[in-house]
Amino acid sequence: RLKFFMNYFAGVGLAGVEELARKHLPPFIDYLRGLRSRKNGEKFRPITVFGIVTATKDFLEHLHKEEILPIDLGSCLEMRLEEKPLPRVVLTEAEAEKLLSLPDVGDPVGLLDRLMMALMYGAGLRLSEVARLDLYDLDFEEKTLFIRNGKGKKDRLVPLAPALEASIQDYLKRARPHLVPRRSGQTHLFSGKRKRPLSKGSIGCAVKGYFRRAGLAGSCHALRHSFA
Repeated sequence: RLKFFMNYFAGVGLAGVEELARKHLPPFIDYLRGLRSRKNGEKFRPITVFGIVTATKDFLEHLHKEEILPIDLGSCLEMRLEEKPLPRVVLTEAEAEKLLSLPDVGDPVGLLDRLMMALMYGAGLRLSEVARLDLYDLDFEEKTLFIRNGKGKKDRLVPLAPALEASIQDYLKRARPHLVPRRSGQTHLFSGKRKRPLSKGSIGCAVKGYFRRAGLAGSCHALRHSFA
């Protein structure tokens, strides 16, 4: 997706990327709106433009962190509100698979992130329900998850599919011991680098980050509503 920004940058006539300024960013979105697909000759859909803009924002943020740019120009690059695509309620199977493939499963936090998204997509759990999950809510013998204080403050049992059970077992074996001190007595299923139970805000932020990386508009809500 960055090739579009690089093509635009080449046409601006700057000597180097370090000469980029705020004034160069609004015309970039106009440039994207004028592009056409090589496949059908049609203009890019808003969701496509949004994905390119998101990738470019991440790139500009990286340049700032590396001190190549004096300010984070990515924060200045925004599509106008009326042109932002509305988050789609239901993801396609390919989109969901792309999201679930993004976390680094060789890293404890990556395993944690992937499992949280898998619970939303594969079991239909809400963000708040994922945050409240406890070790005692897992019943591998009965293949169920016990969901406490769900919608309407009601409890319910959720069937545990084989693939999801395998993901949970993998997380418990390879990730949780690195995230939760053994002698802490903590029984929350999910904890982060600070050794504390994850909040709804931190979970939502992590999931939103993967949507951005995938170039998709959506969040935890979209994952849950894609549960079939």
